Amino acid sequence: RMPAQAGELCKPLEEQYAKAQRELSYLVHQQKEEEKIVEALEEKNQKLKGAATENARLKEEIESVDLAIRTIMHVSGRIRGTFGNLLNSEASKILFDITDGKYEKLVIGQDMKVRVYSDERSVSLESVSRGTIEQIYLSIRVAAAKLLWKDEPMPFLFDDEKEADRDYEYLRSMYPELAKQIIPYVEEECDRLDYEGSMIFDEYPDKLQLRLICSRVYEKVMEQEKIKEFSLEDNQIQEQVRRPVRSRRKPDRIRDIIELLTFHELMRRRNRHREQQRRRYW
Repeated sequence: RMPAQAGELCKPLEEQYAKAQRELSYLVHQQKEEEKIVEALEEKNQKLKGAATENARLKEEIESVDLAIRTIMHVSGRIRGTFGNLLNSEASKILFDITDGKYEKLVIGQDMKVRVYSDERSVSLESVSRGTIEQIYLSIRVAAAKLLWKDEPMPFLFDDEKEADRDYEYLRSMYPELAKQIIPYVEEECDRLDYEGSMIFDEYPDKLQLRLICSRVYEKVMEQEKIKEFSLEDNQIQEQVRRPVRSRRKPDRIRDIIELLTFHELMRRRNRHREQQRRRYW
């Protein structure tokens, strides 16, 4: 009976031991979870310390930038006062000359609004013509150029040329696909001849030389397979629809397009060259 009694006595102890083991395992798990939480909190704490340091640096940098801005604004105000008076005076002289004395004074105020005076009376820009506005704008630009480039000749560029180039680029973007493929060869040939004293700038360029220019472009263009295929297809179509009319020259649309594009490009460059000859240097 002793072993049986011992077993009964040990059974509660074994249950207590198993329970203690489960509690211990739970506590160990809880401890590990809490350690993870502590590690995460420490990591966040380090990040917050780093952010605080970065914020302090940024605050110091912002204060330095604010100080620089205030200093620049103060200096620029002084410069604007001096330069503004000089600009107004010089622009007034120019406007007086180009308007034959109609407007004797031009003033750019602190609000950057432009005012002109005629017979000592202020004239609003709304009441003047577009031509006068362009004269005022020109006077300011020339005056600024003369003040900023006192000792250097500066080529004076008119907006008309920029507008013409912008119009040309816009319209060229709508060229037919074939013309878009040809135009780089036209420009390459024209670039080769675009120099001072070139025959393309003669008063009456030699017709034979112009035809030779087109022929050189034509030879380069016809080396391209896509254009060559188009030319063959086009010739076949023309053979089918052509009327029996005598002609000294076989129609060639590729060559015709090249000649049109080349003559147009030469005309642009001749106009630009002519404008460059008219530019004034200040």
